[in-house]
Amino acid sequence: MQSLLQAAPKMAGICLALVSIAIALRLLKRSIRNATQHITEKGYLPPAPSSLSQYLIIPPVQFLTWLIVGRLQIKGSRNLDLMPKDASYIVAPNHSHYADIFIMPLVLRHRKTRYMADSGVMESLWGLVGLVFAYFGTYTASLQAAVKLMSTGQNMVIFPEGWTYLDGKMGKCKSGAVTISKLAAKELKTNTYIVPVGISYRKYPGSWIRNYSIRLQYLILTAGIIFFRRGARVTVGEPIACSDLPEDDSLATEFVAGKIQALLTK
Repeated sequence: MQSLLQAAPKMAGICLALVSIAIALRLLKRSIRNATQHITEKGYLPPAPSSLSQYLIIPPVQFLTWLIVGRLQIKGSRNLDLMPKDASYIVAPNHSHYADIFIMPLVLRHRKTRYMADSGVMESLWGLVGLVFAYFGTYTASLQAAVKLMSTGQNMVIFPEGWTYLDGKMGKCKSGAVTISKLAAKELKTNTYIVPVGISYRKYPGSWIRNYSIRLQYLILTAGIIFFRRGARVTVGEPIACSDLPEDDSLATEFVAGKIQALLTK
């Protein structure tokens, strides 16, 4: 009986600590939900990435690229300097690995560039992914928001295929990048540009991986990193002026897709 009485204060302290932790976690979850509520909404634009954020992102993505991909070769990066100094542009890479989001900052280096992400990506891990990405200027896919960005002289990365195609074959490109570029050009009354980029990995899982959900595909790719970590090559193509695109958006999208595809075979 005496030992129980002696242990009672300790037990009460433990219970109080557990209750405090539970309350703190609940408040943290609520704070995160409130903070991500607007970030994951279409049309919301987080602040433009700062120069500091552009420098801060390089070391972690460099490490993650080395860890997941291995040796990275970048060709044609000088093509990014062929556009007029104040030109607005969209960088349009193919999307054959989740590591593409780590590679692109290394290609663009310290150029202030935003990323358009699918709402499913921004809402991952209870919105924590969106919260982190928004710090670097990433926003949830929205035509109106993208046109607004380009019309104010900002640049962005858009993966025309949308989600990743881990079998190494390009998927059908969507017309978003072309439409945004054309609408922004009308607003600015000057040319905008699309820069095609081909990202080629030396080892892909194969077409069988398409039989699984995208999340399971990512898990398989990560679990099999020892088999798929064989390096990658990035080729930056010459900028395509909006005025050089076919008037029909479907034909223009096929034109851009063809340029990306050609870079994958170089």
